[in-house]
Amino acid sequence: MVDTTRSPFGKELGRAAWKRTTTNRNIRTVNKIAA
Repeated sequence: MVDTTRSPFGKELGRAAWKRTTTNRNIRTVNKIAA
């Protein structure tokens, strides 16, 4: 088991995934308001 939080690569991966989920959530909220 590799601790991905300590490696720069894992950190970037986590940040990208977090950004993606946050963006999707924002889009969903905007769509809900616009609908």
